[in-house]
Amino acid sequence: MVSIGSWAILCGSDYAHQQTINMKTIIKRLLPYLITTAALAFLATSCNTIRGAGRDVEQTGNNIQKATN
Repeated sequence: MVSIGSWAILCGSDYAHQQTINMKTIIKRLLPYLITTAALAFLATSCNTIRGAGRDVEQTGNNIQKATN
């Protein structure tokens, strides 16, 4: 059994080339959304990390103040 893509190639059709162009178009359309999603995910996790680091520094400062009193 011959698939549609193989049949198109065997018959000299431009079907395989059209498939490649369509895939490139889809990737070009999705790429900005994927980059934006990745950036937002990174920023969301970095906020929690920075907040946690701030709490650690604050706690360290509190411990130093308690130790000096």
